[in-house]
Amino acid sequence: MVSETMNLDSSGAGDHETHNILVWMKPETIAAAARQLAEDIFHQPKYEAVHIARFFVLKLRDVRGSYWTIGINTLDWYRHDRMRWHCEDVPEGRLEGPVWLRDLVQAEPEEEYLDNPYAAVETEKKASDPILMLAANIEMICREYQLGHLTSQQTEELLQGNYLIDKHGNIWTVGARNRSWYALIDEKWQTQLSPLSVNDLPNEAELEPLGHQVLLGIANLFTDKATLPELPAELWKPPRTQPEVYAARCCSCGVRRKPGEATCYQCGADTLTTTSANRAEKISRICSDCGYGVAPEDLFCTACGKRIEPTLTVLTDDSDNTAHRCNSCGAELATSDRFCTQCGIAVTP
Repeated sequence: MVSETMNLDSSGAGDHETHNILVWMKPETIAAAARQLAEDIFHQPKYEAVHIARFFVLKLRDVRGSYWTIGINTLDWYRHDRMRWHCEDVPEGRLEGPVWLRDLVQAEPEEEYLDNPYAAVETEKKASDPILMLAANIEMICREYQLGHLTSQQTEELLQGNYLIDKHGNIWTVGARNRSWYALIDEKWQTQLSPLSVNDLPNEAELEPLGHQVLLGIANLFTDKATLPELPAELWKPPRTQPEVYAARCCSCGVRRKPGEATCYQCGADTLTTTSANRAEKISRICSDCGYGVAPEDLFCTACGKRIEPTLTVLTDDSDNTAHRCNSCGAELATSDRFCTQCGIAVTP
């Protein structure tokens, strides 16, 4: 088994290049999970960093392989294309994503069904034809995964129990994604141009001498050495970037803002002076108190709430707050500044 779950108990972050435990979900379920995380960020400031980290691994994938996410400030939908995030309407159809999202809102899989090409085949015929039975079983398992009834881990476990053995002791099965036939030959899965035929199946007398080879092949199905020829989910490798820079506070009055609300509940102003989608590009200054990026129009730092001076005050040697310069970029700073307002480096006392 190659699946592994994300460890979200402490940081909420998972490996971006691994086979996470995935499940297909409806956009409504994902949006509900995002709203829950936004509520947790606002109402549980003690664990704010943990909830934000979980929000930043909120990534989904559609049937075409495009990755999606939800903005942490606006709760808008974004799709990743050509190395950039683009604000989009709510996606159509289910999206594949980490199972912890569904568990967060305790959503139950809905009872829905997809057309099964083997449904019209008589039960008696499938029972008498082991090759047809194998293909039908794998088709049913994969469709249950597409409907969100099974996680990727559960699907892998069920697929590992569906195989046939030919007269040479090779193990045969059907790929979970492309539905191609594969044979495990010399401990390697090899694509077969044609499916296994009934004539290739051994009878009881022919199977007995193959005992050791068959057991070895079966053992490989349950180890990382051979695993499955096709996993139900492709390698999970979402973009590491985010479409929105997190703004914890209103840029107009500095009060803590509620994610997803366009206006400040205290002052009524727009909580972000620039649209979240391009806010990262607008940042041109650094908060002198916490080192967070500040947009030109911001009156307050959206991270710590400190009031932002519209221009940098040039100090003289006679001032009570004697000027000094950043060791990294040479910008002039006030003695109270903890971070350079130009390059963001921490100021050494």
